[in-house]
Amino acid sequence: MNICIIDDEKDNREILSFIINSHHKDVHILGEADSVKSGIKIINDTKPDLIFLDIEMPDGTGFDLIRQLSVCKPEVIFCTAYNQFALKAIECSALDYVLKPIIKDSIANALQKANKKLDDNNKVLQYEILNEQLKNQASVRARFLLSNSDKMHIIYVDELICCIAHSNYTDIYLEHNKKITVAKTLKEMESILHNYAQFIRIHQSNIINTNKISNLIKSDNNLSVRLCNDMELAVSRSKKDQLLEYLKHTVF
Repeated sequence: MNICIIDDEKDNREILSFIINSHHKDVHILGEADSVKSGIKIINDTKPDLIFLDIEMPDGTGFDLIRQLSVCKPEVIFCTAYNQFALKAIECSALDYVLKPIIKDSIANALQKANKKLDDNNKVLQYEILNEQLKNQASVRARFLLSNSDKMHIIYVDELICCIAHSNYTDIYLEHNKKITVAKTLKEMESILHNYAQFIRIHQSNIINTNKISNLIKSDNNLSVRLCNDMELAVSRSKKDQLLEYLKHTVF
């Protein structure tokens, strides 16, 4: 695999280069850059398979660089010291991220994911959806990408009914009796969906789309929701007030 490292801090580039050269002999570093402008040039000149991309740089952000890529569109692993930017990276669908300070295990995990390369058609779609998210295009039907062992899935936000956790996996229930299972925790799914107010975590194991609620079921002090696919899910006591308060201000 051929890669480039784009980070304005020399120490970070040196640490990342050392980890890769020491532990990943099948990964070849084609070059480094320290800004958005020089990063775009080195990507277009060397056409890497993958880039490690810093988010905050003197002349812009890693997201600015992504928007300007046209000729070569490599896989991207964002590097950041700030969790709010990490959340944005998670929202960028199939793209991965590592948090600074960088450690060898996080690099190994990210490279392992990168080795499962998308075909060219999927990569074009990946960048298309990424740019939709970065531009916050209100006119575009909201969607994001999730992958599992089978393939890459386009998830339309208005078709997502609920997410149910099973350890480190999550079942995603969609309209038209569709279900996919992904290797993401419910916390990761919550991060992906946090920009969409209609998604509320009603239990430690469940996130629901409140637009898909058919009925509220009250029994003694307990509360459950029945969804449009006839699933019935319990609302935990700690989440009940939050859900009821939200529903007060929506048409239900």
